Amino acid sequence: METKNNKQVNVFLADDDSDDRELFLEAINEAKLPMNFISFRDGDELMNHLYERENINPDIIFLDINMPLKNGKECLADIRSSTNWNHVPVVMFSTSLNQDDIADTYKLGANLFISKPSNFASQIEIFRYVFSLYHEQKLIGTPFADFLLTASMPINPAFRM
Repeated sequence: METKNNKQVNVFLADDDSDDRELFLEAINEAKLPMNFISFRDGDELMNHLYERENINPDIIFLDINMPLKNGKECLADIRSSTNWNHVPVVMFSTSLNQDDIADTYKLGANLFISKPSNFASQIEIFRYVFSLYHEQKLIGTPFADFLLTASMPINPAFRM
């Protein structure tokens, strides 16, 4: 997959579950997505990293909702209120399918809500799809009808790698 200006995409993931962080990395590696990947154990660690000016800036951020110290909704609100990162696409990546979580994160400015797939192949396909949206700049202004993505939902048949 080509990247804009042939540069790797800086992908940040904040998730308190170490197994989920490892699986995320394995899936993006298996999908052969050219990126620099940085993971954080919680939202507080992510936000501290963002506030350090000399650190790498994200091109896309994946946030779990339920994390200690600072949850995904709190991180999302901080990101959207910052002029430094309010333009960065944020994808909620959670096991939650709670309708309030979905609606709240949409209102807070998330670009997409993904229910964590239980199967590895689905996760790879979802990541390829999300990154195709990113490269086509289609993560911005997502209508609510297209906001939720689950492994059981069919991905656009025009997109197959």
